[in-house]
Amino acid sequence: MVSLDVQEAFVAAWWPSILCNLRPLNCPRNLYNLARSYFSESVAILHTNTCCVERNVTVGCPQGSCCGPGFWNVLYKDLLNMCVWCVYVFRCACLCVCVCV
Repeated sequence: MVSLDVQEAFVAAWWPSILCNLRPLNCPRNLYNLARSYFSESVAILHTNTCCVERNVTVGCPQGSCCGPGFWNVLYKDLLNMCVWCVYVFRCACLCVCVCV
């Protein structure tokens, strides 16, 4: 039985961790490079009437993206293989899980 309650999982997905977790999965080089490119040089821009603020983005997957759920699985694969009650608090995300696989 798997029961998950993930708040803001896609918002808190840290890109370096996803890329690091792809290596042990023997991800083909071309797909790894595609993921690395997907995560590089992203910028969030806020325009208002009086100013424009620009920040580099290093976390998150756009909700509704086709690769977001796959990246989430890669990021949390170790957690999904555990058999324990636990509470994990990630940056801006709280994950409460009971997993027995």
